[in-house]
Amino acid sequence: MTNDLQEPFHSRWGFSELVLIFAGPLLLIVLVDIFFNLQGVWAPLVSGMVQALGLLLFTWLFIGLSYRYDIWDKKFLDITGFFGRIIKWSFILWFGATALNFLFQLFLAGFFGLSPQPQEVISYIVKNVEGVHIIFYGLLIVILAPIAEEVFFRGLLYTYLRKWVNIRGAALISSGFFALAHGEVWAFFPTFLAGLGFTYVFEKARSLWAPVIAHIVWNGMGLLIVFIAMSYGIY
Repeated sequence: MTNDLQEPFHSRWGFSELVLIFAGPLLLIVLVDIFFNLQGVWAPLVSGMVQALGLLLFTWLFIGLSYRYDIWDKKFLDITGFFGRIIKWSFILWFGATALNFLFQLFLAGFFGLSPQPQEVISYIVKNVEGVHIIFYGLLIVILAPIAEEVFFRGLLYTYLRKWVNIRGAALISSGFFALAHGEVWAFFPTFLAGLGFTYVFEKARSLWAPVIAHIVWNGMGLLIVFIAMSYGIY
């Protein structure tokens, strides 16, 4: 049984387009790696940018052109009267999820003797990235990645699932895929919580800009802490 959806949550596309949009950028990454054989600090940077831009490109190609559904329509992006609350929700989400993750890590360490490992991208930045490259990595992580990921996971995947299951089910499933897509075992729990939070602000503001802003705050705070830790020699 489908749900009766109101704009901006109504969409006119199916599962095959969803797969193509996600698989397309991965194919682009493989092609770039084959033809350009990038090495060193530029390799993960270019790979991340290709994947992010690929998500946006394939979204436009398969949704905008094929189905004439304008995901960039103002009613889908307008945050008039919500900007202040979105910022507030974003910081509450970040602090809350960070606190819960800290308690979760203490539980794993205390009962199972497991020591959490830093995310792979964080480890790479700390060990290899310096100078002007930090600016490019910052733009990718704080700006480009949040936009691309929210277009796919909230703007497309969540809205597709919302046609077939209730809001809670769609939020749980899309957030699960969102966490799995990051490919980090230790980051799964906080990323899953982030996905739920981004879905919440999406529903509250009924604008795709809402989770984009929340995601930017999330990634920005995380990267800021890394730089502060680096400056004090913690990493």
